[in-house]
Amino acid sequence: AGEAYFDVSPNPDRPFQVGVEAVTVTVLGTAFDVRRGADETDIAVSHGVVRVDTAAVNPPVTETLTAGQAVRISWSGHSKRGDSPVQQVAAWRQNQLIARDEPLGIVVDQLRPYYRLLSTSPSPRDPTSP
Repeated sequence: AGEAYFDVSPNPDRPFQVGVEAVTVTVLGTAFDVRRGADETDIAVSHGVVRVDTAAVNPPVTETLTAGQAVRISWSGHSKRGDSPVQQVAAWRQNQLIARDEPLGIVVDQLRPYYRLLSTSPSPRDPTSP
């Protein structure tokens, strides 16, 4: 699990690819964000073009994304295209988390890498406190 942002110049002789499980993102000259979640991979494009492929599902998924577009591909093979405002792509780079129409559990999961979870066991009380 994790997230990375790439800003890549195109080189037809040596295409840049990012692999996440069975999903392959091929750079066609772009800046984009890739996030691997527990059950899916999200790709959002800041500028340029990427091609997203996965042959692990039937039928295989191939999507071409341009600036402001995104796709979520679940491990079960479902894909959902959408828009992602360019200024919000990889918002974590500006110490932001933007959640819109997301279940609270997904938002909490996105916050986990940034905060240590408190122990679920009760902490000892200070004997001097009331």
